[in-house]
Amino acid sequence: SIWNNNVLNIVYRKINETKNVILHPLGLVCKRGNWYLIGENNEIIKTYKVSSIETVSLTDEIFQRPADFNLEKYLKDSTSNFKDSIPKHLFSFKVNPSILNNIKERPFITISNTVVKDDVIYIDIKFDALYQGIEFAFGYGKDVEIIEPIEAIEIIKEKAAEVINLYKRN
Repeated sequence: SIWNNNVLNIVYRKINETKNVILHPLGLVCKRGNWYLIGENNEIIKTYKVSSIETVSLTDEIFQRPADFNLEKYLKDSTSNFKDSIPKHLFSFKVNPSILNNIKERPFITISNTVVKDDVIYIDIKFDALYQGIEFAFGYGKDVEIIEPIEAIEIIKEKAAEVINLYKRN
């Protein structure tokens, strides 16, 4: 259907629903071992994960491929837009000076700001998800204290209490 410009009728599974989609398939790509179908639906080009397609019906209807569509450019743009849409969570931590170099050497961790105030070191790090910052702090125990965001402090308190209760039983 991609080569012959045949319209597809697919049933696509989302998290809590399935949708019938009339699709003009424009390309098929494999990224990190997952296959994706790029197609136009209601004049909007979208990406569909092949493993989430429950059924496919090939129709006799022919569609007109957009003259300016470039699969490589679409993939670059959609990947960039996706990364930009991921919320970044800024954490401020109070850290023990003895572990600062360890933190600086960690892959995928970038300190965006360091402040030394009254012999105390404060650092800022952005994480893609709230839980990542919490796990980071939890892993260092008493050597890293979350200052912000406030909601992360409440979550780490709950997690710490759960761990204490777990080991009280043993």
